[in-house]
Amino acid sequence: MALTDWVQTAAVIYFAWQQNQIFRQQNQIIAKQSKRTDVPIETSRFRFLARYWPTITMIGLMLLTGYDVYDRHHPTSPVSGTLMTYWGSLTPAPQPIDNIRLMVTTNGAYFAKYKTTSRLAAVAFRYYGTSDILDTTGLQKSGLFDITDQPISLVMKVDSQFTDTMKRGDTETIYYLLLVPRDVTMEQFNTLRQAQLAGVKLMESHGGPP
Repeated sequence: MALTDWVQTAAVIYFAWQQNQIFRQQNQIIAKQSKRTDVPIETSRFRFLARYWPTITMIGLMLLTGYDVYDRHHPTSPVSGTLMTYWGSLTPAPQPIDNIRLMVTTNGAYFAKYKTTSRLAAVAFRYYGTSDILDTTGLQKSGLFDITDQPISLVMKVDSQFTDTMKRGDTETIYYLLLVPRDVTMEQFNTLRQAQLAGVKLMESHGGPP
């Protein structure tokens, strides 16, 4: 979650707490008024604002910043588990190893709010656990795809180094779905860490053949 999201979430929680405090205080006043007849009842025309200012402020903050509570549960969450609808070989086995193409599919509708600022891409690679996965080299990269409200297939042509791993029997591939800023190219990074430093978001990952 970005820093601005944390600030907005904290503000929403604070104003909700303030609203709860006001309701508690007014419940106490109402309880006293029910027992006494000499306690004046507040009839000011600003009574509504005095009671609901935290809620009004919270709604105003959401409208001003574009904060969307529903968006916290939107499928663009990196941990949703629903972004990558397929990952694996482009065509079913058996096929000549040298003709292998890898593919990640997703639905562009999940990323509609990013269509003017970013594009989609995918990478695949072998990972043997000898270093941080973010520093793994040998990424097999797709091209960059504009975001449209329909299924998108991100195809990767593999290099000879990858096909060599297949020939020796390796069968586990790591796939990543990337959200790439429009001013970033795939040639600008050779590892996921470099991609992140360039502003790329790692949206989801899965492992699987070939």
